[in-house]
Amino acid sequence: MQLSKITFRKSDLEQIPEAERVMFISLSHAANELNILSKLFQISIKGPITSELERQVMNVQGLMFARLLAGKLSELWQMFSLVFFKSKISLEFEPLLDTEAGISLVSLKKYFSRSNIINTVRNKCAFHYSMDEISEGYSALDDSRVLDIYLSQSNANTIYCFADYIANLAMLKSIDAEDSRSAVENFMGDTSNAMKWFNLLLGNCIAIITKKYLRNSLMESNIEKMNLNGFPNWESVSIPFFIEDPKFFQVSLQNGTELTWGEHSQDAPDLIGPNRSIN
Repeated sequence: MQLSKITFRKSDLEQIPEAERVMFISLSHAANELNILSKLFQISIKGPITSELERQVMNVQGLMFARLLAGKLSELWQMFSLVFFKSKISLEFEPLLDTEAGISLVSLKKYFSRSNIINTVRNKCAFHYSMDEISEGYSALDDSRVLDIYLSQSNANTIYCFADYIANLAMLKSIDAEDSRSAVENFMGDTSNAMKWFNLLLGNCIAIITKKYLRNSLMESNIEKMNLNGFPNWESVSIPFFIEDPKFFQVSLQNGTELTWGEHSQDAPDLIGPNRSIN
């Protein structure tokens, strides 16, 4: 794998007018988040499923990443509308977009101009814990459905699958009240399309600003070629839920501070031990 490292400093960013500089930083930050969430979502739902436990855990993890991704896509359109249209940068940039980015912009404007699945999931499921939505999911629950909790000694390996099953029922009902299969297909299709459109549009806008204002940084002498080796193949990557012997870990900051994290290793709640009186 080869990377090209482009190096610049704040003084280079100062050459970019403020409105375009804010857009450049904001779109680059959003592109990173979409890239990471998209990979996590895809990795979490692929791979062979060999047991009912694996299927349930895959659904919990995969749909959590899917909800977060939908929420970010919705938020990104709101941000893009501000930095691109409201700032009037669009007047200069739209004619500069390549064909694919231009088509993507039209597609995004059309999609977000009407009621849509991505905004619905963002508003009802992605960033909020809605009691009304939980009640909707519970009302759709079939009495014959087996509900599971998997307990471990640690929080890291304890999972309340039943709760996410009900929450996901609520999400699917908010998309299509009559057909859950159609809801899943439309949700996957809409998020996939939006990812494609945003990748093309954001990449093109970032390239326009980079070529316009960071020419010195783009000189061949300022670009470092990096070869990376030893990374796993896409097909071999997975995101396990269960982990052996979860521990706290420390992160060293540049100022020498040590930050500790690892509350996942705390003991799980005792749901099946002897009853205790509560004073």
